[in-house]
Amino acid sequence: MVTAPETEVTASSAKAVALNGTVTTVGNKVARRISVAEERDLHKAYKRATGGECAREPTPTRDQLSAFNLLLNQEDTVDVDFAVWVQDGDRLLEKRAVDGYKMGPNGTWIPIQIYGPPTFGDWKKSYKIFRSTALGFDIIDTEWLDRYPDIIGDFVDKYPVECWALIYQNEARTRAEHMVRIRRRLEMEYDAATKKGEEHPYDPKRPWNLTFKTLVLAEKDWWYEQFKEPCGYVYSKTE
Repeated sequence: MVTAPETEVTASSAKAVALNGTVTTVGNKVARRISVAEERDLHKAYKRATGGECAREPTPTRDQLSAFNLLLNQEDTVDVDFAVWVQDGDRLLEKRAVDGYKMGPNGTWIPIQIYGPPTFGDWKKSYKIFRSTALGFDIIDTEWLDRYPDIIGDFVDKYPVECWALIYQNEARTRAEHMVRIRRRLEMEYDAATKKGEEHPYDPKRPWNLTFKTLVLAEKDWWYEQFKEPCGYVYSKTE
């Protein structure tokens, strides 16, 4: 279930929710705060999908649901920034940061500080809110939502703590960039199949479901390129 498309809201509106600090760390765009009735409907949809009410910790705030609604309907994305997408998000005082690395000249790694969850445990807390929200909006099936953190956890278990920032950077890029590429590819496959009168599992009404499923099951080359190879390099430098 997805709420109605957004109407234009100004920053001065009493019903405005700033995306900066809720789902992103940049920009000045605002969303319409969804009504209590709309929030209740999303929780009902979550219960239909899972059989139970959402626990307190992974329950998104109304502002988080409102900002996500705008991303889904206006921006055509589900990318939320885990630097600010946190439990009790309306109580957050500042963006979270984590020490990491970036590739410099001649293949050297340069220490940097990035915004994001400081540990995998913090990441999982943010991800659980994303999972609850995705189920409430009925955009991704439970199975694929539950398998995704296992992939990230496998890399966390394999490599030392020094690799966490790199793992998170690439995980965030996966949701922000690679998922869009997967969806675009699936849309083109669907269009080609439709023109031939053939069936395709892609559902235009729930485009992120097959996208997430494909990311979980069929993107081994991506996971190797973004995680295993660079993390292996960092690992060799921290032994």
